Amino acid sequence: MSPASEHKTTAQAAQKRKRKPGSEAKRKKATVAQERSHSSSEAPSDGESDLLDGQTVDCDLEFYDPSTRDETGLRDLLRPLLDGADLDLDELVTTLIQQATVGTVIKTAEDEDPLGLISVLNLETHRQLQCLRQIRAFLQRGCSDEIQISRLEEAWGQARTGLVVSERVYNCPPQLAPPLQQALFDEIQWAVEDEPSKAVQDSFRFDQYVMITRAFVTSSAALQPTNKPGKKKKKAGKVLADVVYMRPEDEYYHKHCSWSFAFAVPNRPAGYEDLDQVRLCMLLTSAQVAAARSELDRVVGNMAAGI
Repeated sequence: MSPASEHKTTAQAAQKRKRKPGSEAKRKKATVAQERSHSSSEAPSDGESDLLDGQTVDCDLEFYDPSTRDETGLRDLLRPLLDGADLDLDELVTTLIQQATVGTVIKTAEDEDPLGLISVLNLETHRQLQCLRQIRAFLQRGCSDEIQISRLEEAWGQARTGLVVSERVYNCPPQLAPPLQQALFDEIQWAVEDEPSKAVQDSFRFDQYVMITRAFVTSSAALQPTNKPGKKKKKAGKVLADVVYMRPEDEYYHKHCSWSFAFAVPNRPAGYEDLDQVRLCMLLTSAQVAAARSELDRVVGNMAAGI
């Protein structure tokens, strides 16, 4: 379940069309009734929640390619990514902008600040980046399970592993989740088909994805690492029931993932009574991503696919 799912939002169809690499054109806009957006991807405080009660505004949210005009806004959006730990934001943002073929920002207009971002970086291609080494170290420090650390290291070192970078302001409409996921994975496929060199095409041939997100837990059980359902399926189900997801897609990715681990976020109030904020790291194969997206589309609906 997701706190965002409680928001009163409506969305009209937004059909995404295929584009060639380098094209400035993006998808058609999605018109939504949206509660006032926060300038942070963190959950609101109790006072902010009170102020938001019953307040809605109509606005158009559009998908764009990341560009240099988004630099400041993307730095602000991604600043909470490692919860105050060292992160070379300039390097990360520059890399995301330079990779124009794959990546989407959400804005109300082209010259406005980004309200959300989704992209993916090949961990082998960009292995020299300081920002990726910092993200890796952040996850290693947070995980207390040696088996999960070993699995993270194995996945991080493989050539066809992608790191999904996804942040949105707290109250983006949940109906945006399926089109955003479709935007990312469609563009990955198009890059494999359309990029001018085989080397660049191959850099987008992902077998698996590392995903990092923020969630809330209602008990310490949710902090236990999970594995792909098998003999431990019953236990894993209880762990899932103890997690409250900020974004709709995270619930389905967590449900279908190969493994996951979570760790407490220090000095980050949840903004919700009786909930603790955690960081959640997951690994999904391409097939698991497809299964999770299919379930997300069925439950939430997908404007871009007419579902």
